[in-house]
Amino acid sequence: MKAKIKMLAMMFVAVVCCVACDDDDVWVDEAFYDSLLYQYPDAVDIEWDRRGRYYVADFWIDNHEAYAWFDTAAKWLMTDVDISWSELPLAVQGGFNSGDYSSWMPDEYHHIVYADETVQYVIEVEDGRKEKMLFYAPDGQFLKEKDVARRDDIIWP
Repeated sequence: MKAKIKMLAMMFVAVVCCVACDDDDVWVDEAFYDSLLYQYPDAVDIEWDRRGRYYVADFWIDNHEAYAWFDTAAKWLMTDVDISWSELPLAVQGGFNSGDYSSWMPDEYHHIVYADETVQYVIEVEDGRKEKMLFYAPDGQFLKEKDVARRDDIIWP
């Protein structure tokens, strides 16, 4: 009987520990830091998270919060930098202002760079309970939209 109670107590402690753990501030191998600092030598305040099968460095560079995504082999895949409206290319501002969502309230702006050197800009917009991410090419061409009303507002590689 004592063994059962002891076993149940250990299982309870294990469950509590697992529930208390999250993927924030995960430990990463030095190769991840090397890869990040190769791309962004001026990165500061670096914290690591886990998103599915990816490792994500949350850091600051040039007074902007940024998120660099890596695969499990520490290969850099993309970076998402939070920017302001004024930092969007004029062509992207014009594309938004003349587009279908120009009456929606812009909320956040992102500059996305992929490992293949593709660059995109994302404008998050709201209209009541509706929320979308609008993706643009640097020349202002509208690429796609993503419904994020259900809070899937992560830009994945």
